[in-house]
Amino acid sequence: IGSVPLLKLSNINIAYENVTAVATIDKATGNLVELKLNAPCVLGLDAKAGPISMNGAKVGIQVITEYKISY
Repeated sequence: IGSVPLLKLSNINIAYENVTAVATIDKATGNLVELKLNAPCVLGLDAKAGPISMNGAKVGIQVITEYKISY
């Protein structure tokens, strides 16, 4: 985005809905060994580039992250 001349972004926000986290615990040790996060969200912003402007633009994003933990 930094390479677009005169582009100005404002009112940037992210709204998350229906976020889930699933943890796997090792039964023998009680240690957390895996964590899976699913975080759907909507990115909202206003944009202006020279004479062109857009208010309230929204983009849906799906964020899925998995962590494996080793001890």
